[in-house]
Parts: sequence; C-alpha cells; structure tokens
Amino acid sequence: MRVGSGYEQKRDEIIATYSAQIQALGGLGKTGLNLANYIAIGQSEGIDKTKFKTDTSDLLDKIFNGKVNTTDLLQAILNKKVGTAKKLFAEKTFQRYMDIKQDDGVLYINLAAKEPTYVMFKTVEDLAKLGLYLHAGTIYIIGMTGNRDVFPQMSINDVPEAPAEEVSGVAAPKTKAKTAKAVPATDELSAIKKNAGIDPTTTTANIPPSSNTTTMQDTAMVSTNNKSKTPTSNTSF
Repeated sequence: MRVGSGYEQKRDEIIATYSAQIQALGGLGKTGLNLANYIAIGQSEGIDKTKFKTDTSDLLDKIFNGKVNTTDLLQAILNKKVGTAKKLFAEKTFQRYMDIKQDDGVLYINLAAKEPTYVMFKTVEDLAKLGLYLHAGTIYIIGMTGNRDVFPQMSINDVPEAPAEEVSGVAAPKTKAKTAKAVPATDELSAIKKNAGIDPTTTTANIPPSSNTTTMQDTAMVSTNNKSKTPTSNTSF
C-alpha cells in the first residue's frame, strides 16, 4: 500500500515549518517522526494552531490519497488523544487496504497460540463483534524511508488498545513506581527466609511479565478473493 501523490512534498514542508519543535523532541531519526511526537508538536507553545490543523488535514489526505474520511482522526490528533489517534489510524489503514484489494475478506491465522486459531473478517466491525481489535505497531506519520514507515505493521489483539497519556508540547514523562517500604518480618518468616538464602528484610519478588498482544511475527494473514482459488499471504497492510 502506498501513500498518495504529494505526500513527500507535504511531509518536507511540515519538517521545515516545525523544525525547532522536531529538534526539541530529539529530531527525526532515520525512520521519521512517530504519531505521539507529531501530536506533541501540535501542543507546543508558539506554533500557529490553525496552520497546524490545516497542515495535518492535508497530510492525512495525502497519506490516504483522499479516499478515506479522516475527520475523526484529525480531531484526535488536535485533541492530543494519542491512544484514540493510533486506533483510528490503524482502522483507516485497514479500510484503505481493503478498498484497494477488493477482496472478500481476510483470514487471520494465529500461530502463536497453543492451538492455532483462525478468524475470517472483512471490516473492523466484524472484529468488534468477535471481541477482537486491530493493534498497530509504531506509526511514523512523518515517514522518511518509504510507505512501510507510514503504514504500521498490524496484528489482532483480544483486548482494546491501551489508553495512552495525553501529550503537551513534549512527550509525557513516565511515572516512576513508588519504592515499597520495608515491612518488619516476623521471627518465623525471617527464619524461613534465612534458610532459603533470602534477605529477611526483603519485601518484593520478581513477577514475570505477561503479554496479550500477538505480533505479526507469530501470525499469518491471508486475503481471500473468490476470483482466485489460491489465497494470497500478507504479513502487513
């Protein structure tokens, strides 16, 4: 899937207009500027908010080639709703993909599960009815090395996209976890810990992380079309 004509020109205009804000956020890098940092630019002091709205509207129009309604996505970006913007961008990417392919549906195969699962769907609404959601990788709305930067890798998740903090000029700082206060151990518990080679005063334990997201590395997507008996394998939109 490709961006529309004129994307690169609009991208370069935006880079030039907001160069100071981009540098303050750490620069473009080789890949570009991700969606969260782009939203942060719109919240920076000293920029023309009306122009930023116009620039963003034009940019989205170039990305989706004027074929997708991006009004709600534009509002999410202007209202600094990172999670909502990411969700909408993923949905519109899939919508544009299906418009281009004109397939009868997509067969999603989850090979990461203990027993492989299969889901056939054609729209985002079909997924929602099954309690499933699109999950997007990093979205580089200002992409520097090609279409794959702008259109994210996608997978299917059984939980909604986690809400993200709002941004205000710069990336929102991460909240540091509070250090737990040591609780005096009882004599019996202290003795058990000593016998096990554990510091008697310790009050914490390591808990292995869990993950609900299945990535495209462990999955396969097959788009189907009744014009051909042979499915076409796709790993991204």
